[in-house]
Amino acid sequence: MSVPHSRYETGGDRPPPVFNAPRIIVVCVLVLLAAHLVVSLAPAAIQFNVLTYFAFVPQRYAQWPELFGYVLEGNITALGYFLQGWLPFVTHTLLHADFMHVGFNCIWLLAFGTPVAKRIGAARFLALAVVAAAAGAGLHLAFRWGSEIPMVGASGAVSGLFGAAVRFILAVPIGQYAMGSRIHLPRLPLFDRRVVVVTAVYLVINYALAVFMGTGGIGPESAGVAWDAHMGGYLAGLMLFPLFDPRRGEHASSSGGGGQGLNGSSGPNGGGSERPYLQRVK
Repeated sequence: MSVPHSRYETGGDRPPPVFNAPRIIVVCVLVLLAAHLVVSLAPAAIQFNVLTYFAFVPQRYAQWPELFGYVLEGNITALGYFLQGWLPFVTHTLLHADFMHVGFNCIWLLAFGTPVAKRIGAARFLALAVVAAAAGAGLHLAFRWGSEIPMVGASGAVSGLFGAAVRFILAVPIGQYAMGSRIHLPRLPLFDRRVVVVTAVYLVINYALAVFMGTGGIGPESAGVAWDAHMGGYLAGLMLFPLFDPRRGEHASSSGGGGQGLNGSSGPNGGGSERPYLQRVK
């Protein structure tokens, strides 16, 4: 049975509230803001330690092959360092360079996280965000191997949520989609024309902006906006979304005809001198 696209969760044809974010989105926004406020007010020495242990620093992982050798020899201290090294793949999302940085990430989280959270629920939403953040850090590591510049920011995770949203919000024309609605939109195939076009545009603009800002380089000395983390997060959310989507088996046709042919059922420091060198995931 096809689903009418004009019904809102508030009932009838009444428009949804202007602010209708799920609780998990509000909690995530508050956590990001609170974390940045606490770190910003902390002494420089504490900020340095926070960056050291929780920001994503590619140079740390250049030592992992040797460290892993010590782990295999039964060295408990090496095992502790090895296990702690996995934390920054996710914890870098809690750190930001400044209030503008965290503010933009919160805005995009509200925009793209809301439809995803409403569709898949809080637990799956958090799991998807963690996977996207880790994927963004992983691609950043591949492009910036050996870099000593810390990467911070939640944009890798947010980009992943955007990628996930692309898989279903394009199933109807944008003008018919309401952010506050609970429309059970079918999931678009990965190679649907609409998905491919939006993905290509996003990846090109993401890198073009980095180049324009002088941060589009590759290698350990490249600083600025972490465009590679954006790409890694986005692609992870885009491709892995079906694993988190409870509406399995629902697909829209790949006609790309502006919502025609739907067949789904309803059923991204060490004190002031180091801040400018933070690798932003923005």
